[in-house]
Amino acid sequence: MSEHSSARKKGIEEKQVLQAILICDSFNSCFQPLTANIPRALLPLINRPILEILAKTDKNAVMTLLYKRSSTDRIFRTGDEEVMIIADGTTNRLLQYEKVPKSQKKMEVSVGLLREHRNAKVHFNLQDTHIAICSVNVLSLFSDNFDYETKDDFIRGILEQEEILGNTIYVKICNSKTYSSRIINVCAYDVICREILQRWAFPIVPDVQSKFCYQRHNIYKYDNVMLSMDSTAVKNVAIGSDTVIGENAFIVNSVIGSKCKIGKNVVIDGSYIWDNVVIGDDCIVKSCIISHNVILKNSCQLSDGCLIAENVILGPNIELKTEYIQSEPNDESETVNIELVGKEGKGFKYEEEDNEENDLTFEIWGAEKHRTFDEISLSSANSHDLESIEEELDEVCTFYKEVLDSCQRAFDENVATENLILEVNSSKHAYNIPIKELAFLVSRAIFDLPAIQKKSNPGVEYGSQLMSVFKRFLPFIKNYIKSSESELCLLSAMEEFAITNPSLFTSVLLAKSLGYLYNNDVLNEETLFNWYKSLNPIPALLNEEECSPADQQKLRNSDGVKKFFKWLQEAEEESD
Repeated sequence: MSEHSSARKKGIEEKQVLQAILICDSFNSCFQPLTANIPRALLPLINRPILEILAKTDKNAVMTLLYKRSSTDRIFRTGDEEVMIIADGTTNRLLQYEKVPKSQKKMEVSVGLLREHRNAKVHFNLQDTHIAICSVNVLSLFSDNFDYETKDDFIRGILEQEEILGNTIYVKICNSKTYSSRIINVCAYDVICREILQRWAFPIVPDVQSKFCYQRHNIYKYDNVMLSMDSTAVKNVAIGSDTVIGENAFIVNSVIGSKCKIGKNVVIDGSYIWDNVVIGDDCIVKSCIISHNVILKNSCQLSDGCLIAENVILGPNIELKTEYIQSEPNDESETVNIELVGKEGKGFKYEEEDNEENDLTFEIWGAEKHRTFDEISLSSANSHDLESIEEELDEVCTFYKEVLDSCQRAFDENVATENLILEVNSSKHAYNIPIKELAFLVSRAIFDLPAIQKKSNPGVEYGSQLMSVFKRFLPFIKNYIKSSESELCLLSAMEEFAITNPSLFTSVLLAKSLGYLYNNDVLNEETLFNWYKSLNPIPALLNEEECSPADQQKLRNSDGVKKFFKWLQEAEEESD
């Protein structure tokens, strides 16, 4: 062989071609009945299949595990387990690995391990990305150890036999700017969809690799979407191509697929509507997933985590909560239950297997709003921070009670307004209440006071008593409502009371109250219209029942409120 050809041969380096096989199945039923005919990896995530885009210091290293710091609150909402690991502070070699069940409050750590590794670091509040970078030895280790059924088994086995076999595992904790998550159940599906809509996963956002048009408040629409002028897409909404949305529809925190038909007066809140779905007039869909080719007849109400599989027909005039409906019967003898799916319905209740993991998933999906302080004791703040938060909430509630008592006494004993203001300001300084919260709490006391008086004297009408309170405390109200920001606080307090007490505070009384405060120069036109046209979050200061955007929009759509703002608009035009 010539020297030239020999040199050329040496210049050609053979590289080993690395190949991978992706097994895209979780082998559980967390998404049933949605995955009866659709592989889980092909479920739509913001109208695209989940599976669409995929990718020398220690020779004994067999695996590197990737984690991301995350709040315990997020881990709770996704239904994932918390992870506690101990790693070498210098090399990041994994020393101990524990999955933390939600019921477990304590865990054991070897004192000998900490003595041996003086620079060891204990990591918690970690989100498992479920990404493991493996060496070629992993397959043989799995096959040689028949008791390794899962990744967790493999990790624990390697750690237990580390001194004998010499194999090691390392960890990499990604910084907070990275994004990684795993859709393990419907709860995680909901959380991840919202994060993508809110652009936390950038550049993984709906408008990057599709024809979505991105608008303010995280609204994504195809150009050929037909959205009626009086329909409202509030925030965090994606609407697929060729979809038609009827009059007076209200959509928030939701995804609607392609070629869907949405009727009149429909509310879609926190839900995922896949392709070719038809929703009739006057339907309400809250916290649900509706699969392809589903038909909802008129006046259907679905809520609290309903999962509706493809080709199901429901309605009309039915109400479902936390139901899982499929198009095929569980056995040949099963017949359609008209009470469940409606007179024109076609579908069968999915018989869920007795599976603790799935039960927990669905429980979290439906119970997320009712989480207590006990359940978030290890949240993004430490225990000391949580104690401070609880103390602050207690102080706010105590301050509010004092304001309410002061107003009650001032009303009954005809206390001078100056003295009442002095008393409230003293309490404000004692409890260190911010100005913005003060305006909200004082305003809320004005609406609560007539309700308390009605309890002690049932013959009193709330509306007439409220007008008496307005007249008595008008100078007191004006003392705290002096700016546009404080006016919005007053409106938020009124809105919260109206939503949580509909039997007392009707839309007619709300309109009357707005008119009184407007005519007496407490509220101005600009602030009123700003409040009417936008849905501002209501401060959760008094642990009241949560007011959803759907509740807020419903209040604005009530006849009394509409008539008031129509009158206000006409009055403004006449003055111009």
